[in-house]
Amino acid sequence: MARLDELWRETGGAGRPPRADARRVKARVNAVLDADQAERKIYMKQKLRMALIAAAVAAALTGSAFAATAGWTGLSDWFKGDTAPGQIYVQDTVQSVSDGNYTLTVEGVAADETSAYFTITITALSDEAKAFIRDDHFNSIDMLGTHIYSDASDGAAESWASTGGCSYRELDAPDEYSRRFTVTVDQASASSANSVLRVRCGYMEEGKRVEIPLAPAPSVTVKIGASGAGALGITSGSPADNPSLTIEEVTLTPFTLHVRARSEAGVYPNLRFRMADGSVLTQSQLMTHTSSDFDWASSRSLYHYRFLEIQDLEDISSIIVFDTEYPLDGSKPTPVEHDPALDPLP
Repeated sequence: MARLDELWRETGGAGRPPRADARRVKARVNAVLDADQAERKIYMKQKLRMALIAAAVAAALTGSAFAATAGWTGLSDWFKGDTAPGQIYVQDTVQSVSDGNYTLTVEGVAADETSAYFTITITALSDEAKAFIRDDHFNSIDMLGTHIYSDASDGAAESWASTGGCSYRELDAPDEYSRRFTVTVDQASASSANSVLRVRCGYMEEGKRVEIPLAPAPSVTVKIGASGAGALGITSGSPADNPSLTIEEVTLTPFTLHVRARSEAGVYPNLRFRMADGSVLTQSQLMTHTSSDFDWASSRSLYHYRFLEIQDLEDISSIIVFDTEYPLDGSKPTPVEHDPALDPLP
């Protein structure tokens, strides 16, 4: 126990080390790392050392795989504010694949049925790879391939379809011969509770990839089936006096929101949200538009949004569409007085 006592004191613990709770240790490490963003950049090495010490305490006491992802802050790379509502959906997993030139490591995945958030590290192994990994051309369109594959019919091979696109941002590298990125895959046009995240580095041998079965966060779908005025996009070719659309349904998760509708091209929903405390927020206050899919043949649109902050869905009581309030609990819709102050600017 002497070594554990020493580690416990270095992390600021009082008395003898208790049985480590992985979530509490993780929250404590994240709080220290995020306390001061400027200081974090200057003293990253020291703070990472503290994270590793805290991780060692958790690993030594619980024997779990938690230590590998103790410093994972992938949700805070994509969402503002307190990410605690999303931490319960984080899959504390680390998977790697290597081809002798590079090792690709994926860690800390959080997902819903149409999006995923995770971190990758690409480490060069061979002399040629070590020379290229710091080259300006390494970070290119060929570097990363990542998709959510959804199974629509009991895992039959021909039923698996790739969905979505990805965005990524580079993070501080752990060493001279590595590159590290925070990644999101979203904009998926199909969803399934039985989905797999597949990630590969384009510089590695064909077939070398990481596959992680996803455990999606819960979702709520609200049936709307109503028509009214939408909002015109900047490049819309629709007549300015009739930007109409029919919203069929809205699906919410703690991370994203998706609207299925029939509309003209370039016409967008104008949603508002009744929060549990009674306040009303506009969609621009609550989320950001990530993409839209439009089918010219059927005039059907699918609009994708990411919440600015991770949501506890119990904090949203209803969606207001065309001056009708649709409760998330499925109870009867009710009319609500239109407030022009909440309309988007023309």
